Amino acid sequence: MVRERLLYRTQQTYRGCVMRFLTWAAGKWSANTREQVVSDYLGEHAGNWSAATQNQALNAIVFFFKKAIEKPLGELPQWTYAQRSKRLPVWLSHDEAFAVLGQMSGLSKLACQLMYGAGLRISEVTRLRRRDINWSEAMIVVRDGKGEKDRVTCLPISLISDLRAQDSRAAAQWQEDRDRNVDPVWMPDCMVRKYPKSGLEEGNFWLLPSAGLAQDKQWGRVRHHIHPDTLSKAIPVAARRARVLKHVKAHVFRHSFATEYLMQGGVIHDLQALLGHTTIETTQIYLHCLPKLAARITSPLDRVPGNVVQFDRTFTPSVNIPEPLKAVSQ
Repeated sequence: MVRERLLYRTQQTYRGCVMRFLTWAAGKWSANTREQVVSDYLGEHAGNWSAATQNQALNAIVFFFKKAIEKPLGELPQWTYAQRSKRLPVWLSHDEAFAVLGQMSGLSKLACQLMYGAGLRISEVTRLRRRDINWSEAMIVVRDGKGEKDRVTCLPISLISDLRAQDSRAAAQWQEDRDRNVDPVWMPDCMVRKYPKSGLEEGNFWLLPSAGLAQDKQWGRVRHHIHPDTLSKAIPVAARRARVLKHVKAHVFRHSFATEYLMQGGVIHDLQALLGHTTIETTQIYLHCLPKLAARITSPLDRVPGNVVQFDRTFTPSVNIPEPLKAVSQ
């Protein structure tokens, strides 16, 4: 998985999926083919899994046979890859987003403000480094995002003051770590090989560092960025306090950014670049808000009978009506 450059969280997920499969399949190989074992495993659990979970397990197992032991699976039944239903994303209105943010504080609030104001993923906002903020041009550089892609997105002007204050706190933390000889922050392996001291540079320090140090098996005693679980746990609590009944998760702020951008007249191809989508089809899911039909359409129930002008049957026209039409009008 490391050679294939899968994300760390994907590695964790695949490892768990494969271990559960191998534990279940113990003793079933002699009487069945590999394809039959995989089909039986997925069939036994399909009733308890969502389509996304089933496909995730299938992808992990296929990856294991193809890449790890280099014995690719043969043809599997078509049902093993579940068809996911097309559903609209959950998004917050402008007032709802500010209500949730108003119930948050500290680094969690600042991170959520960046997700809503710049359309960042939770992994992207937590891994921001100090050098990724372009203050003069009000831009954020997202490095090594999903799919190992870099991109540029907007920096909310209203957030610059708070971000500068956080940048100053991060600079003070970096200096304190240097004085205490704390190990370098994590850097990609290719960067470490080429620039061994890159993890000690001030610009590569986290914009949102964690409060405490961690003992890493590979890197030693290091300071990581704020943990994504910190945000994942704080957001639902803030939503309940704000009396927002929607299922609010971290990714909802990214959905809300996309929705607001299109509602303000933004171009969908520009949104694709801001969000870092590979294909326009992925971005088109946000067209649910164009046009804002729900607000523009008048419900039939709102057209009360009192507003309808009744025809007066005693009305006599003052103009001459042609003979053929008199019978019709009468």
